[in-house]
Amino acid sequence: IFIGGSPTTAMPPPHKDEQFLLLYGSQTGQAQAIAEDLLQDSVAHGLKGRLLCLDKMPIESLAQERVVVVLCSTTGDGEPPENALKFMRALRKKTVPLDQLTGLQYTLLGLGDTNYSNFCRPSKYIDSRLPELGATRFYNSAFADDAVGLEIVVEPWREGLWPRLRELLQGPATAGSASAPASVAAVPTAGDAAITATPATPALNLPPLLEPLLVCTHEAPATAAPSKPGPPLARLSAYRVLTAPDAVRRTLHIELDVAGTDLTFEPGDAISVFCSNPPAEVDELLKLLGAFDLADSPLTITAVADAKRAIPDHLTHGGTVREVLSTRCDIRAPPEKKWLRLLAEHAGAAEEKQRLLFLSSRQGKDDFTVEIRQKYISLTDLLRLYSSVKLPLARALEILPPLLPRLYSICSSPLAGPTRIQFACNVVENCLPDSAPKKLPGLCTSWLDALCARVRGDAPEQRNAWIAAPPAVEEHAVEYAAGLGALTLGHKLGSAPAGGLYIPIQRRLGNTFHLPADPAAPVVMVGPGTGIAPFVGFLQHRRAMRAANPDVKHGDMWLFFGNRSQGKDFLFESELNEFIEDGTLSRLLTAFSRDAGAPARYVQDCMKGVSGELMRIMEAGGVFYMCGNAVQMAASVDSAWLDILKEAGLPADAALARKQQWYEEQRYRKDVWG
Repeated sequence: IFIGGSPTTAMPPPHKDEQFLLLYGSQTGQAQAIAEDLLQDSVAHGLKGRLLCLDKMPIESLAQERVVVVLCSTTGDGEPPENALKFMRALRKKTVPLDQLTGLQYTLLGLGDTNYSNFCRPSKYIDSRLPELGATRFYNSAFADDAVGLEIVVEPWREGLWPRLRELLQGPATAGSASAPASVAAVPTAGDAAITATPATPALNLPPLLEPLLVCTHEAPATAAPSKPGPPLARLSAYRVLTAPDAVRRTLHIELDVAGTDLTFEPGDAISVFCSNPPAEVDELLKLLGAFDLADSPLTITAVADAKRAIPDHLTHGGTVREVLSTRCDIRAPPEKKWLRLLAEHAGAAEEKQRLLFLSSRQGKDDFTVEIRQKYISLTDLLRLYSSVKLPLARALEILPPLLPRLYSICSSPLAGPTRIQFACNVVENCLPDSAPKKLPGLCTSWLDALCARVRGDAPEQRNAWIAAPPAVEEHAVEYAAGLGALTLGHKLGSAPAGGLYIPIQRRLGNTFHLPADPAAPVVMVGPGTGIAPFVGFLQHRRAMRAANPDVKHGDMWLFFGNRSQGKDFLFESELNEFIEDGTLSRLLTAFSRDAGAPARYVQDCMKGVSGELMRIMEAGGVFYMCGNAVQMAASVDSAWLDILKEAGLPADAALARKQQWYEEQRYRKDVWG
């Protein structure tokens, strides 16, 4: 958690139209949702806001604004979100005049996760670059940490924003005149066995109550809305299991056929896979919302009269109630405090209403952390626990965020097969910490595993043996692989080619995790577990390049791979041995942490064992790549590099500076996840 530089104390003359601009960069929708909330709240504070994503705002146009509030999230290991890439490139240009933004007043809220080494890197860059171009910070910038809870920083920052904005736009006399945050008297109750009693409090500081946005009708629209293009459909053509039956993790290697689509890719790219919520979880939520009997009827979603917000894009595709909750909404999403405030309005029991109000309040933040955040509660859990709440379907759809695709690194090369995309994933049996009171299978990996089971049918499954999909599968299997919008029943509607099991995918934009442009540059790759995936693609690509250009010098390629057991989960073992034999892979170093009778070894241990050679590679212009878990592996590998640099004679601060230099030169590249 970090609060940025101090604001300027002197205020310019009030802005006559009391208008300010909200700019957001958002990868998962979190920053956008906060920006939309601020836009709605601005009305209650007598202000006028406008909302744009960062990529819609050229630097030249930004210079015409007076007051801007920026919200920016982080993706990967310190990368900007996709809808901020264009803005970031423009901001970095050295040709931008240093007085370009003179007169602009701004503040910023960054969202990140300290489990990653480059915490809030894009937003911190924006916060440092805007003053360089002449802008002035009118209110403290803040950086919220998802590792401990975004609300810890976001809520006080939002609360303090409005007085500063009112003073800036309306003048000092109005700074304290707008309506205070909503408050209610809290009635102490005994509660019940499942609901903790609310402590006696004279008044609660509550988040604003969400205004109604949606109207749901259960009939087909008189005029069908034009269908929106969905993501490309890839046929699941084959799969195999890379691990032994008794391995701790089950790892799938999946091949998709993208013939007939416009998808192109490079080794190191990642694809977004659009999956569905488990049918049992969808059915339970439908019942708790009282919508089960209408689940398969057509659903038309419109906005209320005088709506101040647009209908979210993921709710504009049409379909049935079941389809919307299955493929568009993240029904596992953790609740925000504004959800609890809304649920309280629909609670029939007084004690449940008061408890929900308390949990949504500033005074209830500790209870919210313990009872909601640390227990990984979902909307379904809330409706089950607070049984008197009768939440209308429209209001549930208003608060549920979109179901986001899951990213997987491509482990193949277009030179080996331009219409075949392969990726690997561990089937996650429980995506929650062991301390959580419940278990939850991984959403997308469980879905993919079930699809592979449909491909397999009655065929036996053997480690490393490919199982090809039959030329056609039963129709309901295509329903199970439901995509977005018109793709929900793609096979029946003709959106998918005849026969086969199709998965909606997209290629991730803005990726820089690629082989160096100079084929002579040596390459060092660290990829434990499924982190090896992109490097298999690198090696396939380099093999094909060597075969096509035998007279061209190609740099050495080193690979560090680790996993639990050499006998049970040495992923891609035969392929790696072939790369060694044909000279594509110069050196393979392995580490296994759970083999009986052998000491635990990790990839960072292997690195330290060849520290001198690694330094020589990097000093010769080498490029270092790391892929895998950000929380354990990436931090350990970063630390190992600092040890190697210090062993080479650099002081601690110089070692850190050298690693940062490599990063800025794009010679220290990461593709990590939490």
